[in-house]
Amino acid sequence: MNKYGQRIKLIRKKRGISQVKLAEILGVDPSHICRIEKGKGTCSILLLQRIATALGVKVSELLEEQAS
Repeated sequence: MNKYGQRIKLIRKKRGISQVKLAEILGVDPSHICRIEKGKGTCSILLLQRIATALGVKVSELLEEQAS
């Protein structure tokens, strides 16, 4: 399972953005966002950059491991 999907979900929820709204902003199907967050779908670096921008974070924040 990819960790960036979990980070996207966490940050998206903190920002109060639904999967549907994020998908609308990005111009993708909401099911694609769902698959990414569940670790069942892949994400190109370009889409990852667009997600980061939409969420107001750096790509590195989506990719970093959380401190335990």
